[in-house]
Amino acid sequence: MQKTPPRYVPTLTQVVTEQPSSREAVPGPVTAVNPSSSAYPLPTHELAQQLRQQLLTRTRQYIDIQLQRRVREAVSQLALAHAHKLLEALQPQLEIAITQVVEEAVQHAIAHASAHAP
Repeated sequence: MQKTPPRYVPTLTQVVTEQPSSREAVPGPVTAVNPSSSAYPLPTHELAQQLRQQLLTRTRQYIDIQLQRRVREAVSQLALAHAHKLLEALQPQLEIAITQVVEEAVQHAIAHASAHAP
């Protein structure tokens, strides 16, 4: 049973527009094709320039992705380290503040209860 692919998936006949006229037992050399003129191979200098540009573009993209990832990791590690140090520095002050607030709340509750006691 043959399934029909969805409309947005190109079929092989849409991707490959030209078929070789004869089948070769051994494939021939690969030549680059200029997209603007689909049947003419690029001269060697233009091919070298195009390949160089593609290599530079891919290298820059790779470097950008790797730098973003590594900077994000480094910043995350620094932020965590600073957060831990800040928590350690604040811990004694937080304990004192919490103890004072709890004591004041207990004193307030006792005063309120004794004022309204029968």
